[in-house]
Amino acid sequence: MRWVKGWEMPIAALLYWACARLGMALFALQPSNITLLWLPSGIGLVMVLHAGWRALPWIAVASFVANFSGMAHAAWQWQVVHTALAALVDMLTPWFAARQMQRHLPRGIQSTSDCLAFVLRVCVLPTVFSSLALAANLVIGGYIALAAAPDFVQMLLLADSLGILLVYPLYESMQRKGAGSALKKRNFAWGMALVLLFLFLAHTGLPQCIYLVIPVLLFMVFQSDTRYVSWALLMVIVVAVSAASLPQGPFGLFPQAARHQMLVAFLFSTTVTVLWGLYSSHELESEQHAARNWERIAGHDPLTGLVNRMVFAPMLAHEHERARRQSGDYRYAVAMLDLDYFKSVNDQHGHAVGDQVLVEVAQRMQAFLRGMDIAARYGGEEFSILFPGASAQEACLALERLRDDLEHNPVRIKGFHVGVTISAGVAEYAPHAGSADSLLAQADTALYQAKQAGRNRIVLAAI
Repeated sequence: MRWVKGWEMPIAALLYWACARLGMALFALQPSNITLLWLPSGIGLVMVLHAGWRALPWIAVASFVANFSGMAHAAWQWQVVHTALAALVDMLTPWFAARQMQRHLPRGIQSTSDCLAFVLRVCVLPTVFSSLALAANLVIGGYIALAAAPDFVQMLLLADSLGILLVYPLYESMQRKGAGSALKKRNFAWGMALVLLFLFLAHTGLPQCIYLVIPVLLFMVFQSDTRYVSWALLMVIVVAVSAASLPQGPFGLFPQAARHQMLVAFLFSTTVTVLWGLYSSHELESEQHAARNWERIAGHDPLTGLVNRMVFAPMLAHEHERARRQSGDYRYAVAMLDLDYFKSVNDQHGHAVGDQVLVEVAQRMQAFLRGMDIAARYGGEEFSILFPGASAQEACLALERLRDDLEHNPVRIKGFHVGVTISAGVAEYAPHAGSADSLLAQADTALYQAKQAGRNRIVLAAI
C-alpha cells in the first residue's frame, strides 16, 4: 500500500461517481442502474490497491450517491435501504478483488499466466458474488422479476468484469515509463484510424466490420507503443457500448436483450484477447531485454566495463577479414598493453586499490581512443586494443598520449597517489600477414620487447 495524499481519495471517489453516472446515462438497461459497462468496478480496485481500507468509505459514498436516483421506490426508506445494500456490495467487491490481487499477483501482471489468474481470480470470482448479491437486492426490492434475475446476473458479471479488465491495465500502463519510437507512434496512429473506421462501418450498415477491430488491436499490441493500447481498447469499448442502441449496429438483427448480451460477451472476449496479447508482448520484451542484458554482462569485464577477451577475439577476426577483402586498400592496427610492476601495487596497497587503479586506467584509455576503437581487458592487468582503419603510427601516437598522461598524472585513490606506467606493443595489418591471432601475437611480442627494454614505452612490431 502506498502513502496516500489527502486529495487523492476525494478525486478518485469523484471519478468513481462520474463514471457510474456516465455508465447509467450511456450504457444503461432497465432499471437504469444496470449497465453494459461498469467502469467503477475497476476504479474501486485501483483505489483499494492504492490506499487500502482507507478507500472503502469513499467507494461506499460514491456508489450510494450514484445509485440513489436509480433505486426509486414507493417508500423512500426502502430506497435508502436498497441503495445502501448496493453501495455495501460495491464497496466489498473491489476489496475482495484487491485481496485476490495481493495474494495471487503481488507483483502485478508479469506474464500471460498471470493474465489468466487476473481474469479468473480478480475479475470473475469477485464479480460472481457481487452479481448474485446485487441481483438478489433488486429482486427483493421489486426492481426486477425473479425470472429476469439470471439474465441480470450474467450481464452484471460481464459488465463488472469488463470494468476491471479495462481499468487496471490502464492504471498499469500509466506507471510504465519510456518513449516509443517514431515508427511505433505512426503505427499506433494508423491503427487507431482503422479501428475508428471499422467501428463506424459496423454501426452504419456493415456489421461484419466489427470483427476487423480485433486484428487491428492485436497489430497495435505488437507493432505500436503498448503504453497507449489500453487507452485505445477503452475507447473501442466505450464507443461500441454507447452505440449499442442503434438498430443498424453489428447485432441489430437480434432482440434487444440478446443484442446486449452478445455485444457485452463479444467485448469481454475481445478485451481478454487483446490484454493477453498485450502481456505476451510485455513478456517477450522482458525476455529480450534480459537476454541482451545477459549478453552484455557475459561480454564485458565486470570491473572495468571494457569488453572481455571472448568478445574481442571475434571483433578482431572480423576486422582481419575486412582488411583481407579490401586487398591491401584497408589497414588496421592492434595493440597489447600491460601495467608495469602491477603486482607491487597489489602487494603494497591491497587488491581493492589495485582494482581501482585498473578502473582508472581503463577510463583514461577510453578517453584517449577514438569512438570506433575497441579496448578490452585481456586478463589481469593486460589489455588489448583494436584500431580499425588506423596505421601503427597512429595507434602509437594514441598510446603515447596515454602513457605520458599516466606517467605524469598518478592515479589518485583515497587521498594518496599511485604511480602507474604502461608498456605496449603495436602491430599493423599487412597484405602478407597471416591470421588475426598471428598479428595479435606480433603485438604481444612487441610488448615483451618493451618490457625487456626497461618498460614505460611503446614498441612497434617489426613487419
